[in-house]
Amino acid sequence: YGFNFPSYYNARLQELGEEIATGNCDPEARIAAAHEMQQILYDEQPYLWLYALDSAYAASPNVQGFDPFPGLGQWNVDSWNVNNEQ
Repeated sequence: YGFNFPSYYNARLQELGEEIATGNCDPEARIAAAHEMQQILYDEQPYLWLYALDSAYAASPNVQGFDPFPGLGQWNVDSWNVNNEQ
């Protein structure tokens, strides 16, 4: 799911994620599953965050369709248009 660049995999973590997303509707059971997921990630620490990018995205008012997404400022560049009439 998402940005799993190092291809981290834990079978139990996968089961818990699927259970939370599609399974049990009991809030207490879902909270317990989420806590177990957090404990697995804490224990195994598949990522070590060394830094976080500080960034901002901006566009001229002439750019139509600009809709930045956090961390992916150019994700929808194919839908941008420039209106030179303004």
